[in-house]
Amino acid sequence: MPETKPPGIIQQLRARAARSTEPTADGGVQKRGILFLLFGVLLPLTAMLFECTFHFCAQHFFDPFPSASHVVLFALIPLSNFLVWLGTRRDLSNHYAFMSLCSGMAMGVSCLYTLMLLPLTPISCFFTLALGLGLLGLAPLLSVPCNYIAGKSVCQMAARKGTYFNAHQFEHMGHMIILVMVIAIELPSTLTRINLSRAADEHPAMAQDGINWLRKFGSREVLLRACYERSGRATDILGSLYESGHPAGVDAARRIFYKVSGKPFNSVPIPKSARATIQHAGVIDNPADLNAGVADEFDIDTDIAGEAVSAVARGLSLTDSKLDGQIDATAATASLNWSMAFTNEGKIDREVRAKILLPPQAVVTKATLITGKTERDAIIMVRGKARSRYKQAVMARKDPLLVSTCGPDQVLVQCYPVSAGETVTIKLVMAAPMELDKNSNAF
Repeated sequence: MPETKPPGIIQQLRARAARSTEPTADGGVQKRGILFLLFGVLLPLTAMLFECTFHFCAQHFFDPFPSASHVVLFALIPLSNFLVWLGTRRDLSNHYAFMSLCSGMAMGVSCLYTLMLLPLTPISCFFTLALGLGLLGLAPLLSVPCNYIAGKSVCQMAARKGTYFNAHQFEHMGHMIILVMVIAIELPSTLTRINLSRAADEHPAMAQDGINWLRKFGSREVLLRACYERSGRATDILGSLYESGHPAGVDAARRIFYKVSGKPFNSVPIPKSARATIQHAGVIDNPADLNAGVADEFDIDTDIAGEAVSAVARGLSLTDSKLDGQIDATAATASLNWSMAFTNEGKIDREVRAKILLPPQAVVTKATLITGKTERDAIIMVRGKARSRYKQAVMARKDPLLVSTCGPDQVLVQCYPVSAGETVTIKLVMAAPMELDKNSNAF
């Protein structure tokens, strides 16, 4: 008689085989460990919170989150990976459709941000070795393998559970959704930046076509943002590429904004999407506290001691203007005296900045600043040295006056500070040659 095994052992083997064929809570997929949780969830989540709080990338390079929509898109990366990490430990089969769709979307977002941050990868690697902070800049790149593993894991779990849908198709649908969402979010920005460059073109017909398009379809937020900085947007790839080959400066953007809207750029609030970049780039909170006491964005003057007029400064106005002169027929010259009084009715210090168009071939021979009962004449010096001296005096608040050339027959007049409730007077003496009309023997 053949030897038989005890019934107890056979029952144990059968029970073990039955348990091995039963579906587990995670669909039979290997549990994702600490590295997956670190690089797929914690690191991108920390990078997002760090940038939203301190705006480090916006300050030094470009703003990766210029709107709330960009934050939501980037948040898909840690959310998707966390659901997969949790799904390998608990039964989330009722949510596999959402998880596979979310995984495909997260993969598209991580690839997009990896591409945009690719030029900064060497810098991030250096800071990683030196301080460890560079890992935040590498977060999208390091999350790509995790997103790939997450997508495959969801598909495996769905297949082993025998779900009614094809997880692979849902994952590819996620890729397409992200592509459509990025295009929908960035298309207004892309087209506005393209037509902004057209509006700044030297060809009058093309410039007018660009302005007409901006008036009808342009994004006012993108136009207004261009009036302050040119950091660009993280996901507007086409707009960035076009703008790099057809640049339009900040001064041009400010002129175009006025032509399009009929309003000076600083007569409307700074767009929320630009405040992170501006406020953390040392423009508003500058070391010299030139914008100290600013109550709101209307009062901000980002060009103090600069060479841009920047439209109207709230509270500062021209309260008096007198122009007289003499003509010397023998010497065929004219001498003009222009006196301008500026009064600051606001609550913070202001800088007078005005571009003045002179008569043809005229020059300023003398400039005088009158504050209270004190009258001081400006000193003539080399343009570069004069501007350097003016900037130093502005930082020290020494009531400087600067008159410098800013184009053919144009001068830029600057004076800072005009304190609250104060009136300053600027006097300019100009000499201009006269042209002789040979036909009438007259000037």
